[in-house]
Amino acid sequence: APPPTDAPGPEEAHARAAPLPPAPRWEIAAVGGVRVRELSSPLVDGRVSLHLGWTAGPTQFFLEVGAERGSTPRSTGTVVALFIESALGARFRAWSRGAFTFDVQAMGGATWVEFQGTEPALGESAASVSGVVGEASLGIVPGLRLGAVNAGVLLEGGAVLSRARAHVDGDRDVSLAGPWLGAALT
Repeated sequence: APPPTDAPGPEEAHARAAPLPPAPRWEIAAVGGVRVRELSSPLVDGRVSLHLGWTAGPTQFFLEVGAERGSTPRSTGTVVALFIESALGARFRAWSRGAFTFDVQAMGGATWVEFQGTEPALGESAASVSGVVGEASLGIVPGLRLGAVNAGVLLEGGAVLSRARAHVDGDRDVSLAGPWLGAALT
């Protein structure tokens, strides 16, 4: 009989070679971009936000807080819109090859909206209205991973789930409801 050996069998060698999944980790990201709201009469908003996420394997759960500001002209002046938003979401890494990644995400939350009207001849505030709306969105994020740094382009579509409206005397109202589109660097 051959002497016993300490060499591992084929199953043991394969089990030792399998990589362990990465440990869960916290991540923080800055997001900056634009959103086009009120698609029939565009309200283009600049957007910045902070994204705090917890990643385990290919899935990240996150909290995002941010602000948007945009304006739309009316015959009687300009209506400026300010948005303060907070949302919860999830992002899934659907594909990864070398440094290239592709993620999908979903998020939903509440947004505080303030509309401020101005009179152009006087350069002063005319009226304002504010309220809270619900929002939800889906997005894709093609990206590039360089070590610990991830960079991507967030392309998203969403909807305002409730309505906010600013009445404009002598012109059409500014209404925030329904679909919107957005793009951002993250």
